[in-house]
Amino acid sequence: MANVTPTYLRGFLVPLALGSDHVWNDQSSFTTADERAGDPIPQQNTPMQLIAKGRQSGASDLTVETKSPGFAGYGSGFVFTDNQTNITFGRDPQNSLSRFQNLRFSTLSTTQYKDPSALDTGEGDLLVSYFKDQTASRQIIVDTWSQDDNVSSATVYSESATITNYRLMSDMCVLPDGSYLLAHIAGSLGSSFINIKTHVSQDGSSWTQRSDKALQDEIEIGITSGDTHDPKRIRIEQANGVILLLLETVWNNASATKRNRVIQYASTDLGATFRKITTEAEIDDHSFHSIDLYADKGLFRFGFYGDKNPSYMTLPSAFTSVHSMRTAGAFIVVDSSISCNGTNDYMTDGELSTWTDEGASHHVIARASSLAVGDFRIYWSQDAIEWRAMGQDTSGSGRALRTGDSNSQIRRIKALTWIGKSVVIAEADSTANNYSICMLSFGGYS
Repeated sequence: MANVTPTYLRGFLVPLALGSDHVWNDQSSFTTADERAGDPIPQQNTPMQLIAKGRQSGASDLTVETKSPGFAGYGSGFVFTDNQTNITFGRDPQNSLSRFQNLRFSTLSTTQYKDPSALDTGEGDLLVSYFKDQTASRQIIVDTWSQDDNVSSATVYSESATITNYRLMSDMCVLPDGSYLLAHIAGSLGSSFINIKTHVSQDGSSWTQRSDKALQDEIEIGITSGDTHDPKRIRIEQANGVILLLLETVWNNASATKRNRVIQYASTDLGATFRKITTEAEIDDHSFHSIDLYADKGLFRFGFYGDKNPSYMTLPSAFTSVHSMRTAGAFIVVDSSISCNGTNDYMTDGELSTWTDEGASHHVIARASSLAVGDFRIYWSQDAIEWRAMGQDTSGSGRALRTGDSNSQIRRIKALTWIGKSVVIAEADSTANNYSICMLSFGGYS
C-alpha cells in the first residue's frame, strides 16, 4: 500500500489566476475594510509614474499636469484636477497661512487642553496627542483626525487630579512595523520623581502599555528651586529600528551656569527600555531651548535655540550625543539675526519646530521673540546645510505669522507635514480665557 502521509512532498505550485471575471457579482455582496489606494493608471503613454497613498475614494479620476516655473526651491511642479468636481489643486509656499482650526476648544479652567503633539500616519490620518487637565482627572488623549475633519478619540493614560507638580507631556513616532509608539512623562502622588511610560497602537484607536518605567534612573523634578528638573518638552523619533528620546528641562538651581538642559536616551527594543546617553559630566556644557526632532533617510534631525539663535543639527545615530556635537561645532545657526529672550545660558520665550515635507525639503519655524510680538519666521533648506528665509518681505524677513499682539500667540508648537501640506499644532494663547489647542495650515498641496 502506498504511503499516503509521507514526510516530504514534491511538486509544483501553479498560481490560479482569479480575477473579477470569476466572481458572480449579481449573487455576491462585498464589504471593504481599511481600503487602500491602488496604483494610478495613466490614460496615455507617459514617463511619469504616480504612486497613491492613503485611503481611496470611489470613482477617482484625476488629471495631473506639470507646471513651470513651479515653486520656490523646487523648479517645475505639478497641479491636479479632480474631474468629478472640476476643482484644481496646487501647491502653495510653506509660509502661506491658509487655515486656522480649533482642534479642542475650552474657555473653562476646569477643562484645559495642553501640550499637543502630532504624527502623520501616512494613511491620510493625523494623530494628535495632548494633556487633558480636568478637576476630576489628568489624561493623555489621542485624537485621530481624517482629512475630512472627522475625529475620534482614545484615552491612553489617566492619573489623579491631585498630582500637580508636572505636565503630562507626550510625543509619538512610527515603529518599523508601521505601528505607533507614544511616550509620556508620568509620576505618582506624593513623589518628586518622574519616569517615562510608553504605549503602542496599530491604528491610533486603542493603545496598549508597553513599559511602565522605561528609564532605569528616575528624574527628580521640582517647580522653582533646588537641584531638580522642571520638564518642558519631550520628543521621540525612530530611525533604523532605534528610538531617540530627548527630554528638555529647566534646571531649577539658579546658581548653575547652564539651565536649559536636554537629557538624551536611546532604545533598541522598540521603546520598552531606554539607555541614558547624556553623561553627568556633559549635561551642563550647553543650553538647549525649545527643542524639536524628526527622522529623515535614516538620520535624526534636531532643531533648537542655541545661544538664543534658532539652530539645527543632524545626528547619524541615537547614540550620538547632542552635547558632544555641540562641543565639536557640528551644528548650523539657521538665522543669527533673530533670537529668543533671556541669556545664552538661560533662554526663555522661544518657540521652535522643525520638519521635512513631501518634497524632502527641510523647514524650521521659530519665533523672533526679541524683535516683535507674535513674529514667527520660517526657513527652508534642500540639503539641511544652507538655510534661506521663505517668502521674504521688503525687509528680507521670511514671516510665516505675525499677530502683533503679545497676548495673542501660539505656544508649545509642533510642525509637521500631513496630506501634502504643512500644519502647526499648538496651544492658543489669548487675554480671554482660552485653554484650547489649534491647528494652523500652511503651504503644500491644497
